[in-house]
Amino acid sequence: MLDKINLTIRVSKLHLLSFKLFLLYLLTVFSISDHPLLYNFSKLLFIVLAFFTFLYLLKKEIKITPFYISFFFILLWFCGSLLWAADFNSGLKRSLTLINLFIMNVLIYEILYTKKHVDTAIKYIIYGGVLMCFVAFLMTGPQGILIAITKGVRLGGEISQENVFGFYAAVTAVLCIFYAYIYKKRMYILLAFIPIFFSMMSGSKKAFLIIIVGVLLINYFNSEGKKFGKQLIGLFLIIGVGYIAFYIPAFNIVTSRITEFWIYTFGDSSTIDKSTFYRQVMIEGGLELFKNNPIVGYGISNYGYYFQRLTGYNFSYAHNNYIEILVNNGIIGFLLYYSLFIYNLKHLLKPALKRDFTAQALIILLISILVADIGAINYYDKFTHIVITLCFAYVRIIKSMGITER
Repeated sequence: MLDKINLTIRVSKLHLLSFKLFLLYLLTVFSISDHPLLYNFSKLLFIVLAFFTFLYLLKKEIKITPFYISFFFILLWFCGSLLWAADFNSGLKRSLTLINLFIMNVLIYEILYTKKHVDTAIKYIIYGGVLMCFVAFLMTGPQGILIAITKGVRLGGEISQENVFGFYAAVTAVLCIFYAYIYKKRMYILLAFIPIFFSMMSGSKKAFLIIIVGVLLINYFNSEGKKFGKQLIGLFLIIGVGYIAFYIPAFNIVTSRITEFWIYTFGDSSTIDKSTFYRQVMIEGGLELFKNNPIVGYGISNYGYYFQRLTGYNFSYAHNNYIEILVNNGIIGFLLYYSLFIYNLKHLLKPALKRDFTAQALIILLISILVADIGAINYYDKFTHIVITLCFAYVRIIKSMGITER
């Protein structure tokens, strides 16, 4: 009996240590990201996290759940497509990335087994995003920020690619607004201004869109009986802020890119920035490739190989997650991957509508990723996998509580 108690205490301590290491690692996902000088620290931290979590898992019973089944078939299909991939080396590299991400997902999934765990992880996403902005400020410096504001230089390249930086900042801003709205805490309102500024200064069009969609979702979930009126007010506020932003020189980077995109989509296509033009070419070329091999695709990470032969342009990926997966892994891979979102959205929606704030925050994160997928490749993105794993963990928690059945 005493041995069992001692074992339980040791397992509990291992779990607590693993959870704290995960939170620390979560901070680095944003702030360190792809920066070469800091990346090794994040990598070392993950190795330590993996070591202690594996020790914890040796003492814990692992149950086969939809999380394991879903990722098993995704890995089987995506990595298995190496068998018909023309560019084997590129496909192998991407397959190894997915396997590493799956290991990370398992560690996180088995650490999180209470609502408090998931809530704390979501808060640390906010802290990590704010820390990312602070690191960007330190690396750019006050003079660099001033130059960016006055000369229209995009910020974020010191941390990661500007659009990725803008996406992270936008997600952080939306979560800050959500927490300020739900918990009536002024701290989160003040924090929101930091990522909003940096997301706009990144010049990312999708970051601007994510903030709009996020605010509308917050309004939708919490407007109760006055739905239409509150949503309308929220929409007018967003339009008002956007209108003002168009006349502030500091935000000229993103507003000019949005204007050019709008004109190209609905007006004169001759006035278009290079980014939008090439993205359109990549989408059209991807759709053409997809038509020729719609079921199984050309093999993981082989979009660039076939796109270059079709168009002559040398782009290694589609800059659109939907097109990338359709071309590489066909309809089968597309349905397998996006079933992760469908499953979690289906099980989180009922609790969210009953004012489960954790479920609401997770849905906002999932939809933000779906919006970002229009202009980025996220199926092997670390943050995307963490969010999906948080959702699976929380669905398991609410199922055990019987919430989704009510």
